[in-house]
Amino acid sequence: MITDFRKAGVPLLCFAIYFIYPIPHTVALRYLLLAVLLFSGLWILARNPFPADCLRNLKPFRVSGLILFALTLWLLIQSTFISPLNEQALGMLRGDWLNSLIAAFIGLLATLAWRNKDSRRPIHAATAALILHILVLFAYQLWIWTQSGTYPFGKTPFAARDYHSTLVTMLSALILADMLSRSIFGRVIFPLSWPALSGLLVLSCIASVTLMARNAVIINAFLVVASGLIYAITKRKSLGKAVVPLMLVLFLAIASMGWLGLQSDARWQGFSEAAAAAFDTENNLAWLNQQEHPLPLMKNGQPVEESA
Repeated sequence: MITDFRKAGVPLLCFAIYFIYPIPHTVALRYLLLAVLLFSGLWILARNPFPADCLRNLKPFRVSGLILFALTLWLLIQSTFISPLNEQALGMLRGDWLNSLIAAFIGLLATLAWRNKDSRRPIHAATAALILHILVLFAYQLWIWTQSGTYPFGKTPFAARDYHSTLVTMLSALILADMLSRSIFGRVIFPLSWPALSGLLVLSCIASVTLMARNAVIINAFLVVASGLIYAITKRKSLGKAVVPLMLVLFLAIASMGWLGLQSDARWQGFSEAAAAAFDTENNLAWLNQQEHPLPLMKNGQPVEESA
């Protein structure tokens, strides 16, 4: 029974969580599925204890675990004692951070509970849901394009753009992780060819532009550059002179994505002014209350874009 649930039930739950994530009015269902996954991992570990040497698998998570703990502690202190809107801050901490902690703990349980060839099934299922959402997004936008004649940048089939941008950057991170794993360690995560992986990465980067999600564009650019640097540093001896062409290709890819973003989203034009105003929290108090403290003005006389 445990084996059957681990092979089919857990991957199905992972697919369901990522599939319903951007769908409105599914928050309670999302938490329910997370709770089921959490107790499933604990149940599998209880029925199938892991050997002592299995704890070695957790060594790579020590640094990231300490960083996550420090961030959580700071957010709790800030929300409780520093924020002028404690109730709102604690509500956002519970809604935006708690589910991420639960997901991280589930990932930790998965590292301990799935120690065989079936361990990739949950991540395959979750990634399938991410790919499905991007395909639905493009199908919806292309359908509107055929009807209106103008490409509907920023339009989504449901939910706000930030939900979809989260899925897009998740897919990019998973694809790049597989690429690095293959090229450096020779380990394959997804049963896909290199052209298929590259195509999915390109689709993910294009989706961040068509969503007009600046955070997704920045994160995707950072992920691509960081992955390229990791590969170049790791393989610098074998690459030799090939490092320069590789960096050039990465630069061209990032420049192309940035150019598309600038052309499709006018908000980039005032991004530097908006970012400077956002960091000046002492003089610009719109982040506290926009009714009492309006958004600061840019040089052209327009209010800064609040999403920056």
